[in-house]
Amino acid sequence: MQLTPISKWWLIAAYRQGAETDGCSVIQVDVIVNTVGYDLDLSQGAVSSSLLAAAGPALQAECRTLVPAGQKVSAGQVIRTAGHQLKCKDVLHAASIKWDAGAGQCEKVAQSLS
Repeated sequence: MQLTPISKWWLIAAYRQGAETDGCSVIQVDVIVNTVGYDLDLSQGAVSSSLLAAAGPALQAECRTLVPAGQKVSAGQVIRTAGHQLKCKDVLHAASIKWDAGAGQCEKVAQSLS
């Protein structure tokens, strides 16, 4: 799926509106894009935790069927799940680099993606 510039703006607007009212469950969108750690643990991080709370435990359960506990995905890999109780069709979980406070590992991983 490729997002057009208009779609990206709608996603940003949906996030901002949701954050101002009641988390992630307020606005209907086609897809939510979320950055997540390599283990797809949605209880980590403010946005992932908010998505998990709004979507219900079925979202984490689906992530676990796709990436079982103890396994990891690669940096830059995107996993698609259903929206569950969120007002969206799908959630795209993009495995992202965890900030290392400038130690250099993030830069190496980011360069390997380009």
